[in-house]
Amino acid sequence: MTSRGVLLVRSEGRLLGIPLADVAEVTDLGVVQAVPTTVQAMRGVTTARGRLVPLFHLGALVGGRECPSDAGAGVMVIARVNRRWIALEVDEADAAPREEILAAPMESGAEAWSLGAVRRDNTWVPILNLEALAARWQVLEKVS
Repeated sequence: MTSRGVLLVRSEGRLLGIPLADVAEVTDLGVVQAVPTTVQAMRGVTTARGRLVPLFHLGALVGGRECPSDAGAGVMVIARVNRRWIALEVDEADAAPREEILAAPMESGAEAWSLGAVRRDNTWVPILNLEALAARWQVLEKVS
């Protein structure tokens, strides 16, 4: 059991958590440029922290499918994964400092890409392991 700050995000109605240690900033979704890619969940590239970074739709990335055809009026989370910046498109975000991260329940289906889970309103919220998620979809190798 660990106590860490967590950024709670919602994507396609699903509540997920990202460790605050991995988050650089949360900002409005800016201009997105489409680029050729084989990564279905990659919307394109956007400018963040003074450079172009890949933008992934978080719900599609977690679900292993293509991102929705239109970008919503959401926000993006700028995070560092394996020494690289990425942007994650989400519908909304809210900090939840000092949440206790517990082992994810076996029936959650998130064991392969989560660090554990937090309990919110009688439900489990998976906390993303961004490195495992990136490796799972081979994201970083395909956009470098």
